[in-house]
Amino acid sequence: MLAAHPGQTVADLQQLVVVVAGRAQQRIAERLVALHVEVGEPIRVLAAKPDALLAYDNVRIGELQAEALSEGLKEDGGPKDPIVFQNGEPGNPEQHQFKKGAHDKLAAAKVEIALEFFIPFWSPEGARAKMRRAIRKLGSNGFAGVYAETDGIAEGAIAAMRSAGIDPTDRPPTGRDATVRGLRRVLRGTQSMTTYEPIEPEVTLSAEIAMELAKGSVSQDRITRMVASPAAKVPSVLLEPMVITKDNIKQTVIAEGYVSASKLCAGSFRPDCEAAGIPAPREEARDGAR
Repeated sequence: MLAAHPGQTVADLQQLVVVVAGRAQQRIAERLVALHVEVGEPIRVLAAKPDALLAYDNVRIGELQAEALSEGLKEDGGPKDPIVFQNGEPGNPEQHQFKKGAHDKLAAAKVEIALEFFIPFWSPEGARAKMRRAIRKLGSNGFAGVYAETDGIAEGAIAAMRSAGIDPTDRPPTGRDATVRGLRRVLRGTQSMTTYEPIEPEVTLSAEIAMELAKGSVSQDRITRMVASPAAKVPSVLLEPMVITKDNIKQTVIAEGYVSASKLCAGSFRPDCEAAGIPAPREEARDGAR
């Protein structure tokens, strides 16, 4: 996410306020330096209204998750039964965006929601407890699938299904974040998919938008839509997330260096990787996921 005062010059770019969440921070700083801009502390949190927002589209993430779930239900001849819907942290300001995207697509596919929960702090244990409650209420055969907002929530839902004697490969939940544990479950078939937000487009566009802001404003051709913030609506460049399944792990997160084959395929996950066409070195530390 980027912000700057209109009218700054490129020479003043070291004063530009750049707000970036997560793992792209260092890469964006490096890219600004590569553009021959002297940057002191280019990345820091900004409480005020930004002049531009660069982020992955959270509504689209919810849509992609719901599309994957509804397509899976169609392949099984459904939806014959409703689903269990597990949201993330209720206090997360982005929560309503994931939920809106997913709800809209599920409604369009005529997928009904039997029970819906919020999972504080995205806790796998919290998700497990809520899923166990859902199974007790609906019965083992009373739901067709599970929408899980994150990989961690999927992990908890899977654990609850297993404890109830349900094979999660029959009803693999969705996920988000492309964690190593989540990717391993996708390979094994206990989780249907996860979503991935490539770093490189975020890095490249952040640097380019920073340069534009320093000169005055972001090009209108870049703006995807206006996104509401606590202060006002912000012109936003929203990037398209990627759906990761067993069929494209090798061509995406492995090929782009997001996770190494040796880490992903360690221990008992080596055969799963080989089945997906991912060659893995023999030696690596263990990091389980079922």
